Amino acid sequence: MDLISAELPLEIAVDDRFALIAYDKESGVIYCKLKEEYTPIKFFKSTLLKVSDLVASGINKKFILDKSNLKAFHQPSMRWYFTEWKVDLKAMGLNKHRKILPQEEWFRKIVELERNKILEEWDGDFFEQFDLKYCETVEEAFQS
Repeated sequence: MDLISAELPLEIAVDDRFALIAYDKESGVIYCKLKEEYTPIKFFKSTLLKVSDLVASGINKKFILDKSNLKAFHQPSMRWYFTEWKVDLKAMGLNKHRKILPQEEWFRKIVELERNKILEEWDGDFFEQFDLKYCETVEEAFQS
């Protein structure tokens, strides 16, 4: 699948209106690209629950979430992602996350502010247990 990564022969798990989910079982990498400018929370959750199924099957070394197409920020989706979904993935052994954000500075600033707000609400160092990195390109996300 050259469009995603020339380095890994990815298998497509889902390719629908809102998302593309592809994976490499051998390396344990899952790539998820949100395709639309806005993904309603119902479809966002459904997409990430499909990723959860892959993680539960043992593909749990790295998760790449490509949000570069987004033009709208939805705080309830981010809260669910951080406080519920990520917690479940950690329990399944996945703690390496790579994210690709849109280039718009306003979007990146909102993500930063909302992430900090969520982190302030959590006691302890739970989220410090994650290997989280924001990447500028798909290539960087696969290589890091």
